Amino acid sequence: MAPVGAHIINGIPLSNFGSQFNPKNFINYSIEFEVKPKKKIIRCVVQYIDSFGNGTTNIPIENNSIIGTSLSLTKGGIIKLKFNNKEYEGKFTSHFADVPKNSLLFLKGSSNFLEISKNQGNAAKDIGFKVGDIITVMI
Repeated sequence: MAPVGAHIINGIPLSNFGSQFNPKNFINYSIEFEVKPKKKIIRCVVQYIDSFGNGTTNIPIENNSIIGTSLSLTKGGIIKLKFNNKEYEGKFTSHFADVPKNSLLFLKGSSNFLEISKNQGNAAKDIGFKVGDIITVMI
């Protein structure tokens, strides 16, 4: 973005950076984030899926704790995911190699949000979630 900003400051027209986009065409998603600390349940939204099928939730993590809650995650601990009336489980870990091939895992992504991944697989495709879907995470 810095080079684009520099060009704009130097008088380059915005039309040189791509076609015009009507803001009415934006897709709006619900931003679900409901924590039930006593039950260790979080309803959240999938906010991004990368090209490997790893889903980034909107659950913020710092030092293995869910920011703004009393909930914390334990390396190797089991996390359950509920989506479309099906339940999945995987380990909370920091490395894909900590789980067998095709196993579900949860990790703190580079953006400091909880990610849903599959070792050498595509979690989004296999589970069926997409950006904007509401999921339930049980710690």
